[in-house]
Amino acid sequence: MPPKTSNEQPTTHIENQKNFTINHIPQNTHGDNTMFRPPRFRPPFMSGFPTRFDAFEPRPLKPSDTLPKEKIDALILKNAKKSNNIVHGSTALNKQLPEQLRRPTGDIDAWTSNPEQQMDKMEDKLDEAAGCDMFYERVLPMDDVDGPTKNIYQVVSYRTRQSVADYSKKPKQKIRTRKIEGISYEELQHIKQKFIKILRDPRTSFDRKRKTEADLRRILSYEKSLQVKK
Repeated sequence: MPPKTSNEQPTTHIENQKNFTINHIPQNTHGDNTMFRPPRFRPPFMSGFPTRFDAFEPRPLKPSDTLPKEKIDALILKNAKKSNNIVHGSTALNKQLPEQLRRPTGDIDAWTSNPEQQMDKMEDKLDEAAGCDMFYERVLPMDDVDGPTKNIYQVVSYRTRQSVADYSKKPKQKIRTRKIEGISYEELQHIKQKFIKILRDPRTSFDRKRKTEADLRRILSYEKSLQVKK
């Protein structure tokens, strides 16, 4: 007698796992290969011993939570002044150019002797100011045109997924700076020479070259205006 046949198809392993989700494993949802740092965990036995940066426990982010860019930048610059960081990049350039030659900036770049510590400190300060867990930390490899590959330490907004502060190791070579309102900024001529070096480097990407050329034109326009005044 032939064996009975069934119309039911055997389920595969994939079908069995179709509706199964893992909620307890943190996933990198940023769409890149960055190293995501989860919020700092404090074990129960440390509850009676608050550390310098761990005492604030932020609440979860809500749709209505916002922190204005002006407030974020002010806190980062205040920390740069207190920690003796050197602000460079677009922020330093805007600070030394007239208003008509300035352009909007996305984040603040700073050189420091301990970038990882500065990143931790700034993320906690911004979360405390926001009253919620609004920022996280991200570490990226950076190919510096002046030297070997190193890391850049970023404080990133959960809302925009964009960096608000970039910290990197202070270069070994001497940096010409200018103090404005107690904050050390990379001096304009030093920025100009750096831009020229970036444009001459064959490793520089097309997007960075285009941005650097635009910034260099702003410096040259400013220098030309000074010559006309003389």
